[in-house]
Amino acid sequence: MRGDEFYRELFHISTSVQLKEGVHGIIRVLTYLFRYQSVKIKNKRLARLCNISVPVLSALRSELEKKNFLVNKEKNQLSENAVRALKSFLGLRFEHPIYDSTEIPTKLEDFHKKIQHYYPQIKNHLTKRPHVKYRLDQAHGTPFTLFRKIMVLINFGAIEGKDVLLLGDDDAISVILFSLNVANKVIVVDIDADVLSFIEKKYEELNPTIEMKLIQLDIRENYRLHNIADTVLLDPPYTISGGLLFTSRAITSLKKKPQTIRKNNTFDEFTFFLPRFIGLSFHPPYLDAEHRLQEFIIKANGNFTLIYPHFNKYTGGSIIGNSSNFYLAQFSGTIYEQPLQLPENDIYTYREKPIEKNRQMENNKKEIK
Repeated sequence: MRGDEFYRELFHISTSVQLKEGVHGIIRVLTYLFRYQSVKIKNKRLARLCNISVPVLSALRSELEKKNFLVNKEKNQLSENAVRALKSFLGLRFEHPIYDSTEIPTKLEDFHKKIQHYYPQIKNHLTKRPHVKYRLDQAHGTPFTLFRKIMVLINFGAIEGKDVLLLGDDDAISVILFSLNVANKVIVVDIDADVLSFIEKKYEELNPTIEMKLIQLDIRENYRLHNIADTVLLDPPYTISGGLLFTSRAITSLKKKPQTIRKNNTFDEFTFFLPRFIGLSFHPPYLDAEHRLQEFIIKANGNFTLIYPHFNKYTGGSIIGNSSNFYLAQFSGTIYEQPLQLPENDIYTYREKPIEKNRQMENNKKEIK
C-alpha cells in the first residue's frame, strides 16, 4: 500500500460513516488499536479513549473490517497490512499503551511498565545540561516533568513520525527524542550556543535515525522558518510579550499545506489536513495573560486538547514558583496567522548580574523529584 492509497482509504471510510472528526478521528482510533494489539481493548473503553460514541465506533469498525484494516472486529485485531501502514505512514513505534488511563499520569508507576524502563536512561542523559542563564529566563525542567511531557505528547499523536520544532531547548527535550529515537525530524532554534553545542554532542553520541537541524537565532530578528513543522514545542520567557512572540513564531512554523489525494483513476481530487500541534509551557504572570495567549491560538483556528495547570516542575525557576502550566493545542484545518507587533521592551524578566553564576550553581544542586 502506498501513502496516497492509505490516506484515500481513510478518507473514504470517514465519509462513509460520516465521521465528523474525519481522517483525524480514524487516525486516533487506529493509533489506539495499534497500541493495544497485545491487550485487546474492549469497545466501550476504546470509544472513551477516542472520545467517539459507541454506535459511531461500531460503524467505523465495520468499515475498517471491509477495507481489511481489521481482521477480527470482535477482538479489534489489526491486519498485518494495517500494522505495516501505520508504521510506515504515521511513524508509529510503541506497540503497547503509553498509559492505560484517560487521566494524565502523575507518577512513574502510572505509565505502562515498558514505558517506565525508558526513564532512567532519559534522566541520565539530562544530568549535564548547560547551566541556566537567568538573563534568558532559562530554568531546567525536572527529568520526570520532561519524560512525562514527551510521553503525553506521544499518546496524543504529536511526536511519532512528525517533524518537530523546538523554539528554545534549554531543557534538552530534543535529547529525549534522540534517546527514544522517535519523530521524523527535529529542528532546534535557540539563542544560546551552549545549549546547541550540548544537543549536538548528544546527537552524535546517541546516533538516532532522526534527521536533526540546529539553528542559533534570536527569534525577535528576521524569522524565516515558515511551514516546516507538524509539532512545535515552546517554553517561552516568563513575560506575556515573550509568550505571545514565541506562540506567534510557532504558528508561523506550522505546516499550512493540506494533503491532496487523487480519487482512484479520475482527475478529481480531495484535500484534508493532518493534525498539527503546539505544546506550550507557560506561567501566566497575571490572569489576563493566560486569556490573551489562549485567544491568540483560538483565533489562529487552534483547539485546546489539553490545559494542565502546574504540569511542569523546574529547578532554578523561583520567579515562577518552580512550576508552569502546559497547554496542548491542535490545528485540524486551515491555520490563520495572527499579526503581532514585536514588543519594544525586553521579552525577558532578568538582566545579567555579577552574582548570577554563583546563584545558578547553587540552584542547580537542588532537584525537584
